[in-house]
Amino acid sequence: MRRHNQLQMFLHGGILLMGGSLLGLPFFGALTEDSGQNVVQFWRGAHTGVIAAGVWLIATGAASSHLKLTERSGWVLAWSTILSNYFAVAALLVKVAVGATDSTRLGLHGLAHACYLAVGVSAAVLALVSVSLVIVGSQAALRQARASS
Repeated sequence: MRRHNQLQMFLHGGILLMGGSLLGLPFFGALTEDSGQNVVQFWRGAHTGVIAAGVWLIATGAASSHLKLTERSGWVLAWSTILSNYFAVAALLVKVAVGATDSTRLGLHGLAHACYLAVGVSAAVLALVSVSLVIVGSQAALRQARASS
């Protein structure tokens, strides 16, 4: 895997950590304004979820140097992980844009619902690709380590 791909994961992981940290502001606002438990839960999930996405990117970037992947597979790993996390954030933003910050129901209809489903499915498929490549790269590295010992 090229170092450039690792650095891309570190960069975008840092961007998501910053974004997740900033989502602590509406979370804090919901807590202090007594906005209701469902709204507080929505912003708590947004805050911690985006931070977790950033950590996932940074951890995958750090672990990628230990995986046995081709240059192309390394590129796919990097960008499937990056895009998966941004699509997940986009799904969150769709809900925020239409004011659907109640965590107990989807609260989306029409175009907003279609956009939410499209970015959500895209995030899930890309995450599956990313995790599959981590597994494949780990297995190949383990086989190589076993053969050399």
